[in-house]
Formats: sequence, C-alpha cells, structure tokens
Amino acid sequence: MGTVRQRTDALYEQCANDSMQNPRPAPVLGTPTPTPTPTPTPTRDQPAPAPVPPQEPDFPERHDDPEQAEELERQQDA
Repeated sequence: MGTVRQRTDALYEQCANDSMQNPRPAPVLGTPTPTPTPTPTPTRDQPAPAPVPPQEPDFPERHDDPEQAEELERQQDA
C-alpha cells in the first residue's frame, strides 16, 4: 500500500495531471459581480405589534404547604 507520504504524493500527482487535462477557465477580470438586491428595511413610522396579554393558567395553584392549600380552598369555596 505504501507509506502515507507515498500515497499523498500520488494524490498530488493525480490532481496535477487532472488539472492539466481539464484546466478551469480563468476568471475574467474587470467584470462586475452582480450585487444582491437589498432587503427592504421597515420604516420607523410603522406601528409596533400589539403586546400579547399573559394568559391565566388552566390549573389551580399548587401549594406544597398543606395549610396554605386548605386556606386557598376555603377562599375559593367562599
């Protein structure tokens, strides 16, 4: 199989031969590159989006303290 150096040299030689047989066309100097179209930026006169009100949870509050839980239940029952 050969050493790493020998394999590397063989790959470099193969790439050099390929590029000699199929050369790439040289870039044409002096031709302008197309500029991307600018993205529109929002104007400062546009209104800001409306704030979203916080939603109440669909579940009752949970208290780890049993006394607080009982007191809360009494308040809700009243």
